[in-house]
Amino acid sequence: MLREAPNTRHVYAWPDKDLTVVRTVAAKLGAAYTTYEHGRDGWLVLASDFAPEKFLSHPMDKIGARHPFVRMARSGEERTVTYVAAKGAEAVHLHLDWAPALTKVVPDRTRGDAEVAGLARWLTSSRAGAPELQPHPGMPEDQRRQLQSALDSTDGATFLSAVARALDCPPEVATLAEAPPESPDPLPVGERIEPATRLGVVGQTLGDLGKEEPTGKGPGAIYERWVRRHPGPGLALGAVALAVAVALLVSLFLDVIDGVPWWVRVPIALGLLYVGFGTFMMAVAARFAAAGAEARESAE
Repeated sequence: MLREAPNTRHVYAWPDKDLTVVRTVAAKLGAAYTTYEHGRDGWLVLASDFAPEKFLSHPMDKIGARHPFVRMARSGEERTVTYVAAKGAEAVHLHLDWAPALTKVVPDRTRGDAEVAGLARWLTSSRAGAPELQPHPGMPEDQRRQLQSALDSTDGATFLSAVARALDCPPEVATLAEAPPESPDPLPVGERIEPATRLGVVGQTLGDLGKEEPTGKGPGAIYERWVRRHPGPGLALGAVALAVAVALLVSLFLDVIDGVPWWVRVPIALGLLYVGFGTFMMAVAARFAAAGAEARESAE
């Protein structure tokens, strides 16, 4: 009888804070993800929900995730790590597996054959079949030795944490991957990413753009803060600027404005297009951010 695979969650990390890749994968797979707070600035750490292994290992690194990219998972006593770093000739693509040693399930009948007996001992040794990592131009020798030591270890409980240290990725990735399904989350939960439609993904991405205000003291920063805090007037102002810009461009062909040469109207129209479009999009992003905040408050 086939044994059903235990529930597993995949934990991902890469140096970025943009959630667009995560939302895109969630929409494609119909799967939810959760981000977590951790101690490494600039890195995104997230995990899938616990589920049987059938759709969880979508290659996020191939659709926009930054490098270095790491994925860790634990299924029973087996552990897996995927790591991608750099591009070109020095690109590093690692897939590491750790599994416990084999155990005997039939009586030992190898006493009369030394070669067979040796093979049986090797098969039940602590790390039979452990891969030998070869030198790679994109991997320092010290790092290769640390990874090899983790692969050769007989203690599976330390494998993921040892690999995280060797790869210099957030140690919380290993902590999350090692946590069993029935235990509470070992890290503070950040944001929950639910599956959404393509339009929903666009809206959420725009909402992210409207969350953080500029902190500068220049006129551009002051204007952007005003638009973000007053999205309604910002939408109106952006629409008016776009309308005036279009009218000026149309006037070039209809010749309805006398006394203003084309070389004056064109720069003004282009400037209004730039300011109007930017104002309009900032106001839209602020609206989406406000709607997202209200939705989170109502959910709580």
